Amino acid sequence: ALRHIPPDALVRRAREEGCRGIAFCLNDPTAMHQTFLRAARAAHDAGLLVGCATNGYYTEEALRDIASSVDFVNVGLKGSSDACYRACGAISAEPAFRTVRTLSEAGVHVEVSCIYARGSEDELRAAAARVAEISPDIPFLVMRFIPFGDEPPEREPTIAGSERICDELRRTLSSVYLFNSPGTGYLNT
Repeated sequence: ALRHIPPDALVRRAREEGCRGIAFCLNDPTAMHQTFLRAARAAHDAGLLVGCATNGYYTEEALRDIASSVDFVNVGLKGSSDACYRACGAISAEPAFRTVRTLSEAGVHVEVSCIYARGSEDELRAAAARVAEISPDIPFLVMRFIPFGDEPPEREPTIAGSERICDELRRTLSSVYLFNSPGTGYLNT
């Protein structure tokens, strides 16, 4: 299923299909840095917008490359604490928050998403507070946890409870959205 598509072919296809840009949403640019940069630069040279979803775990050098190559980014935070990041195999939360700050200050449209499972309210609040310190205008997407695999069903927060925490976060952030919540009115501003 893996196919190599050269940057010029990718750009040509995007233009033929009337796309305004190219978004890399499945493969994090951290996993394919040089390939991503070649495609992003070719897209920019052709006047296309470039965006991606990322965990935001970049070195400072790689972050400079990314900042000059993207127009919009969704940074998926694991939480706010180093403990949350260690549970995912990383050392610290700092690189992810540095990415949010650096990209925002570089004029890139930055959105943040963060999983919310029952019992992680304080972690979610702390992540939102750190984002608000960078800019209260950064959109914050609360991803309501849906259990799968061996995860216990009691970790799934209710939609009503998730909406309440979104209301709380909206006191410090201007745009808070709720995902994985059928019927919610918290999908837009």
